[in-house]
Amino acid sequence: MGCVVVGTINICANEDHEPVDVDIKRNLTAGEIALAKLMFKDAIDYSKVKIVRGGLKGMPDRTDNAMTPKGEIHLPTKEYDTTKDFSKSLPRDKVWFMHEMTHVWQYQLGFDVVTHGAIAFAEGGYVTRKGEDRPIAYMIYLEGKDRNKSFKEFSFEQQGDIVSFYFDAVYLKNSNIKRHSKNIKDLPLFREILKDFLINPKNQDLLPVRNHSNYK
Repeated sequence: MGCVVVGTINICANEDHEPVDVDIKRNLTAGEIALAKLMFKDAIDYSKVKIVRGGLKGMPDRTDNAMTPKGEIHLPTKEYDTTKDFSKSLPRDKVWFMHEMTHVWQYQLGFDVVTHGAIAFAEGGYVTRKGEDRPIAYMIYLEGKDRNKSFKEFSFEQQGDIVSFYFDAVYLKNSNIKRHSKNIKDLPLFREILKDFLINPKNQDLLPVRNHSNYK
């Protein structure tokens, strides 16, 4: 396999001159660690967390979304190249970062993100229903079927949204994300759901326990 450097990017190919998947990654910045600690405190070993350019056989680029299967955040290449520090980015990017850091937290505490992600995909969890703005696996009905659930009763994707929406409501005062006003309205409900997490995010009992066979 040979590689050439174009700017700051390594481009590699095998002996047949076919491109191969080579991880290009960086550590979290001091600002990103400080941002994550607002929610996760010391429950994450931040030295193990990497931000990765693409990878995963191109899936982040094909889906135009981040993927965090094993404690590293894989960004689409465009976002990796333009986002050098999430702590200095727009509010929507900070919320995105906090959702992905929830998957890092889940993974480091022992949750199998890969298997549960595959289950969600196989059962249609990443399909968006007509009239809704999020895929099925992310949807939260705080005034309906999800009312009075504890944090661990939500799916791993729902947990990511609950943490990031709470973060938006509490810490991003000038947020311009589309659902910011709703997050503020729902803050008392988020605070109740997260009450044990906010006290001790190191508690493994907070990891998802919900049956994932109901992405319908």
